[in-house]
Amino acid sequence: MTNALMNLYCGLLEFEDMAFVLHFLRKEDCFVDAGANVGCYSVLAGGHIGSRVLAFEPVPSTFAHLEANVRANGIEDRVSLFRTALGANPGYVAFTSTYDTVNRVATSSDNNTIQVPVNSLDNLIVSNPKPALLKLDVEGYEQPVLQGAGCLLRQPELKAIIVELNGSGTRYAMADLEIHDSLVKAGFLPFRYVPFSRKLLPLHGPGKHNTLYLRDLEFIKKRIESAERVEINNLGF
Repeated sequence: MTNALMNLYCGLLEFEDMAFVLHFLRKEDCFVDAGANVGCYSVLAGGHIGSRVLAFEPVPSTFAHLEANVRANGIEDRVSLFRTALGANPGYVAFTSTYDTVNRVATSSDNNTIQVPVNSLDNLIVSNPKPALLKLDVEGYEQPVLQGAGCLLRQPELKAIIVELNGSGTRYAMADLEIHDSLVKAGFLPFRYVPFSRKLLPLHGPGKHNTLYLRDLEFIKKRIESAERVEINNLGF
């Protein structure tokens, strides 16, 4: 449970992105946590904000920790859990299960894999509230997930996407720039968030780890400027 452990040490492990979640989301929103792991982002959204959360995690042992985390925070009524991988089409896929926070869709070089169900975001969220924010962290498999989320990307309610882009897609012969280009084509532009000044800094391409992709900037700016102050480890922002 590396992610949970690092939050204990750091307050917020991915500070800028998690701060954006805290400043942007509202109770009436829906948040999609694609690649939830043990639920650090899900707990922020469902626990602190009170948003509706749809969390996706395919590895059974990790999913058990996710369930326990949701129960421990008393947010079962707001968080819907899906033990499935995400991709372009429904079926089954080989998945690693011994890499802690970096389990992923397996390649031919991976050993000791398990079979897990896979489905598209469009299929899985069709009967749920329309999301305002999507967090996408699937260890390089982002492009197939986005291919299965065409309807979601066209929904005007979706204002922001946090996507991990760190070159890990090369194991599937997928480049970060392909993902960047597909999101720009869908109307999203890349930014970095500065929590203490609540500023959005435009980027010219993908960031070095997580990247914020945003649209309807005036709406987002009003949200983050009017958000309540958050204090973690005696640090307010």
